[in-house]
Amino acid sequence: MFMERRVENFLPPNGLVQSLVLTEKQYNDMHFLVGKSIDDVRNSSDRTVIL
Repeated sequence: MFMERRVENFLPPNGLVQSLVLTEKQYNDMHFLVGKSIDDVRNSSDRTVIL
């Protein structure tokens, strides 16, 4: 994955670095365990995110 290759240039010599890759749909299906969900475009799949 592109971002993982970029991060590899900054890895420390010791320790553990992990990554988690998920789709926009998976991110949008996140459940709120504490607090209230806000019906906002930021919390829907109606927007496109390019990183």
